[in-house]
Amino acid sequence: MLEALDRLGLRENTVVMFTSDHGDMQGSQGLINKGLPWEESSHIPLVVRTPGGAQGAVVDDLVSGVDFFATCVDYAEMPTEPSVEGDSFASMIAEPTKTLNRPIFSEMKPWCMVREGAFKLVVQKEGFKVSHLFDLENDPYEMDNLLDKPEHTEVQKRLFGVLQAWYERVSN
Repeated sequence: MLEALDRLGLRENTVVMFTSDHGDMQGSQGLINKGLPWEESSHIPLVVRTPGGAQGAVVDDLVSGVDFFATCVDYAEMPTEPSVEGDSFASMIAEPTKTLNRPIFSEMKPWCMVREGAFKLVVQKEGFKVSHLFDLENDPYEMDNLLDKPEHTEVQKRLFGVLQAWYERVSN
């Protein structure tokens, strides 16, 4: 692709983004396929190349699929569209130490989840019942469900409120 951009003389004014729509369990957690609230299924690759941008930088902040439109609008130097979900991540690409520092949401038919910082809360939509809480910084393989553990009551309650408010807003 970059060679084609070179041939066309477009490399220095073109942003290239490489990503995927979902991950795949591939036996992790004893499961296969996709569409599950585990990190292997919901975490996706993202590689961005911008003219004059940072090279070889790795950013650990979270980005959501809904952020791509806002980012493309930002790169095109067009006015933002207030009715669209998502935040531009162009500033993180320009300055890899920056973070957006906000919750990220994901959902499939039976579940929805929120990631904020190291924590992830999963809710089963029927009855809006919490099923999992993980501290991904200390438990990246999601082996220790912290649900209802007293030392995590506040983070569970806070994330539940964040997720519930988001779900009510986007499902109406």
